[in-house]
Amino acid sequence: MMILHKQNRTAFRKSSWFCTLKLVNENGEPLRLSEREKIIFGIKSSCNDSVYVIRKILTSDDEINGAYPICCSPEELSIVPKRYSYDVGVQYEDGTFIRIVPESDFYVKTNITEKEEE
Repeated sequence: MMILHKQNRTAFRKSSWFCTLKLVNENGEPLRLSEREKIIFGIKSSCNDSVYVIRKILTSDDEINGAYPICCSPEELSIVPKRYSYDVGVQYEDGTFIRIVPESDFYVKTNITEKEEE
C-alpha cells in the first residue's frame, strides 16, 4: 500500500467538506477494501488527544468508482475555528493498522459571510 505524504486540509465552519481517497499499490494499481477492512479518518484537537473531534469509518460498502469519499457535514464542522490534527489509516482483517496519511494539519476557518437568522 502506498503511504501518502503529509497533506494539510482546510474546511470552513458550518459548511460541508469533502475529499476522496484512492488506495493504490506501489505500481499505482487500485486497491479495494475487503469486507472486514476499514479506513479510519480521525480529527483531534492535537495528535496527543485521546478523544476524536470527528471520526469517520469507511468500509468496502462506501467505495464509489474505486475511491472512498470522506465527508463532513455542516453540523460536524460547527466546531471552534482553529488548527486540528488528523490522519488516515487502514485496518486490515487481521487487525494490522497502517497509517497511510501521517499526522497533518486540518484547519477549520470562519466564514466571512454566513446565513442570517430570521
